[in-house]
Amino acid sequence: MTDGNAYALAQHHDRPDPIGHEDGEDCNRMEQPNEEWPSPYPCPGTMEVNGIWENTRCHICGEIGD
Repeated sequence: MTDGNAYALAQHHDRPDPIGHEDGEDCNRMEQPNEEWPSPYPCPGTMEVNGIWENTRCHICGEIGD
């Protein structure tokens, strides 16, 4: 008997992370819903290197990459 959850989890790890962390990658973080956008949507921003803090940050939502 196989565990369906273990199989699904293993399949997830085979896919690349859709969230941007490195310079030039698409951000793709899910924005919080608000009155203007009632359903969540992926951030269309691009990760850029922040020269002051020397980390990557999305130029639209401001989230910091790992």
